[in-house]
Amino acid sequence: MEKYSNFYLILLITILSMFGLISSDIYIPTLPAITHFFAVSEDEITFSISIYLIALAFSQLVYGVLIERFGAKYVLITGIIIYIFSSLACGISNTYHLFIIFRLIQGIGAASGLVVGRYIISICFPKEKSAYIYAIIYPFVSLSPAIAPLIGGYLSTYFHWQSNFIFIAIFGLFALFLTYKILPISFSQQPSSRQKTKVCLKESISILFKDINFWIYTCIVCLIYQAWFIYLTQSTFIFKNIYFLSAKQAGWLYLPLSFGIIIANYSTRKLLRFWNSDHIILFGLISFFIGGILFIYPRPSLAYFILSMFIVSLANGSSLSLAVAAAINSKHNQTAIASGILGFLQIGSAGVISYLISHIFGQSIETLGHSIFVLSSLSIILFIFKLFR
Repeated sequence: MEKYSNFYLILLITILSMFGLISSDIYIPTLPAITHFFAVSEDEITFSISIYLIALAFSQLVYGVLIERFGAKYVLITGIIIYIFSSLACGISNTYHLFIIFRLIQGIGAASGLVVGRYIISICFPKEKSAYIYAIIYPFVSLSPAIAPLIGGYLSTYFHWQSNFIFIAIFGLFALFLTYKILPISFSQQPSSRQKTKVCLKESISILFKDINFWIYTCIVCLIYQAWFIYLTQSTFIFKNIYFLSAKQAGWLYLPLSFGIIIANYSTRKLLRFWNSDHIILFGLISFFIGGILFIYPRPSLAYFILSMFIVSLANGSSLSLAVAAAINSKHNQTAIASGILGFLQIGSAGVISYLISHIFGQSIETLGHSIFVLSSLSIILFIFKLFR
């Protein structure tokens, strides 16, 4: 494999990791406006997030296989083109059902960046360094939940909610340019031509199913991500209906959460020099659990509400990135397929769980608080099982 600058490669991976997630974050503050535009219920417009996440999830399963068949670069370029055109289509949709269809297609295109980004890390960096690379990338990725709603709030205030999707399409064009310029030509080749041994798809999946550590780390990733997306789908209506905030004001309240993720990521990079990944994951899950306990407090003030989620966000910045690295770089040695399955479960479970919570229990502080408490408790129990098994 030819040599190339790690800086530019990490830049590309960071952009690929961001451009899929930014689509689920940027229009969060404008959900009430979109609800009014299409004359639908809050529950129905929340489904636009869930359908995007479900498409994002299922598509990652397919992309893992396509990478093995056609090579990462061709698959990624195709996915980004789908992403760009579907984003523009979302912005010009004049009916709710068209909007939902194009959100689904947008999720299909966006999945390419997430899978290929993780795949590049697993191919280009040794296992012992991959956790450190994830710790470098995730602080920038973590800006998406803060900067994207902030940008979305301002765009909708000074233009209209459709401008959010024009912005996403432009971001996709930038990702396409970087992919064409930075991703080495070797990634246009089939992975099987670069590997000395070729394992069939059925055997790859069989190997993964037998790797208990892969599933434990994957479940931890899913629980943390579910909590995050429950917060995203619930908080925009809580800010509007309980705290009476505008879309622009609500956008600023996602900023402290990204600061928490960045602080945790920075601390993780330093601690990796002295501790192994499992110790850091455990500390992150403890903060997740503490935040879940704080959320049980009934009808908290706005400051208390944000503080509780700030503490939860520390797990996103530490446990999430390290658990992703541990799952993909476990003993199975099936990186492309593992990346697809992990992404499918991570995003898919977040989409399904966040939708079901909103659909069954509605949007309220109590619903959000109890959901995060249950998920944080499960993550602690699961990891303790892993340590003592």
